[in-house]
Amino acid sequence: MRLALTIAAVLFGIPLLFFAYMYATSGKVVIVRNAGAETIRIAVWTSQGAYFEHSDEESLAPGKLTWQIIHPKLDGTMRPHCVDAKGLAVVSLGAGAQSRMQWSSVTLNSCSSVASRSGFGF
Repeated sequence: MRLALTIAAVLFGIPLLFFAYMYATSGKVVIVRNAGAETIRIAVWTSQGAYFEHSDEESLAPGKLTWQIIHPKLDGTMRPHCVDAKGLAVVSLGAGAQSRMQWSSVTLNSCSSVASRSGFGF
């Protein structure tokens, strides 16, 4: 019984601590998956008026995904910027895009074609 309680505490405690930390620090998690046939470059930006912040740009090969975990100082809307052979596109994250803690997942066929998006925010 003691082993079962320890396992349950670890299985539920670690994710709860992660979400509590992300909420306390206004963290944002953006998961981007490239379902297309060409390599894309992705960076997550936030802006508030004339000020903006962005994450490091990453190259994303076909079939791969990347996690962008950032703690912006601005309270603006999060927007992934995607660059491929056809140019630059700004991808909408949907609901919760301007919340304190955000978890978003986007699957792209190309920079201009979103296959799916999901997420939540507090």
